[in-house]
Amino acid sequence: MKTKAFYMKLFSLALVLGLFAAGCQMEPEEEAGLPSTKGQFKLTTLPETANGKYAYINNSYPAEEGTVLLGLTGVGSENRLKGAKIKNGIVEIPLYLHNGKAIKAYKGTENLALIIYVSDEEARTQEELRAVTQIRFMAVEFKSGKASKDYVAATDKVGTIY
Repeated sequence: MKTKAFYMKLFSLALVLGLFAAGCQMEPEEEAGLPSTKGQFKLTTLPETANGKYAYINNSYPAEEGTVLLGLTGVGSENRLKGAKIKNGIVEIPLYLHNGKAIKAYKGTENLALIIYVSDEEARTQEELRAVTQIRFMAVEFKSGKASKDYVAATDKVGTIY
């Protein structure tokens, strides 16, 4: 039974990787799973008008060429990234690394520039993220995959959260 569970997890991971790499579409009701991660970015002191919206991260990752740092809660139909819901001015975004072949948990200890995308919609494609509100930080210090920043400390804000 343990072997069957292992192969089911392996199959689920291969499905996610295949969808990202090949751009295949999933059935509308299906959702791909992600590996468990302790990597997380916490954004605090967001304006009240941000509550109920969704936050994502989709940045290039300089430590590994061709790798992207993703902040999301899942992958929905048509490869739409599912964002983390903002509640009470706070959002906690799970973090992953994707190199075009595999998705793995993020657990780095380093300084990174980050762009957090905020949208009214829970699920968006990577292309759609570029047209939503962006909150930018030039330097975010991660320790064992975790970091936290206040919204008011952002280097730049593009668009408005309303």
